[in-house]
Amino acid sequence: MGIVRELAQEGITVLLVEQDLRAAFSVADRVVVMEKGRIVHESTTEEFRSDAPGARRLLGVG
Repeated sequence: MGIVRELAQEGITVLLVEQDLRAAFSVADRVVVMEKGRIVHESTTEEFRSDAPGARRLLGVG
């Protein structure tokens, strides 16, 4: 994640596919959730994290 963070700080766009939300949130500006190959949600990381019930629903947990 350190290298991904460095690239992002240099202004390089990075597409990160990661199941570890803590790691992803530590470097991501935006969250995109896909289901069966379709985008079902897109927001800033801050917006996604502030809506715990919505995040659980989108991720199919809880």
